[in-house]
Amino acid sequence: MVSQKKIPFGSWCWRLLALWLGTGLAAAAGSETRTYVEFAFEVPPAAAEKNPFERDLWAEVTVPGAAAREYPAFYDGGRTWQQGADDTPGGSDHPDENTVAELADGTLVFISRNQNEGATWHRLRATSTDGGETFATPYAPIEDLAVPVVQGSTLFVERADAPGRGTLYFSAPADQSERKDLTIRASQNGGKTWSVGTKVVSGPSSYSDLIELPGNRIGDLYEVGTANPTERIDFTVQGLQLVG
Repeated sequence: MVSQKKIPFGSWCWRLLALWLGTGLAAAAGSETRTYVEFAFEVPPAAAEKNPFERDLWAEVTVPGAAAREYPAFYDGGRTWQQGADDTPGGSDHPDENTVAELADGTLVFISRNQNEGATWHRLRATSTDGGETFATPYAPIEDLAVPVVQGSTLFVERADAPGRGTLYFSAPADQSERKDLTIRASQNGGKTWSVGTKVVSGPSSYSDLIELPGNRIGDLYEVGTANPTERIDFTVQGLQLVG
């Protein structure tokens, strides 16, 4: 896969490939089933060469405009890959650590960490209506969603009693600046707006990952601690009717 993706892209070239906590997605795209994974970024060669340490580890978050995201999709079990949607936001929007969910109508929703600590809002949203080949709406801040600069998890659950309808869930700390008070929030409009949510834990907490469980429940695997948010990993189960 890496050898297939190490190709020039205009004046850009691949410098770093990163994976993080998160669940991939197998989504319907017409008559095909495509599998999406949540990774990939590239950095302009000139910018990356300014600092070898940044080039190797953090170039995508320290070089303005270098947070281009891609979503490779594969059709044959991962043996071959093709280019996915691409967006390179400008200004204060620096997408990083994306998650992807498929809504009931087939729309793909990408919810991304905004790595720009100076930005007003730290979560970005984009959508695709053609199976991830292009973005229908580019990355833009989700206003009024309190979350620090941190990874988050997104999960769409379709209602068993109402096919074609469902709820998008988001798990992340619910403080605007600190990694604390992990909360599961819900959206009825594809991630445009979110509920206040249900607090999973008070105090230090960080990365998390949501999964759908039988019996109208969801599970949340998350980092948590007493003095800092990475002391241990806990797992909790929530009934969907309790997530408000």
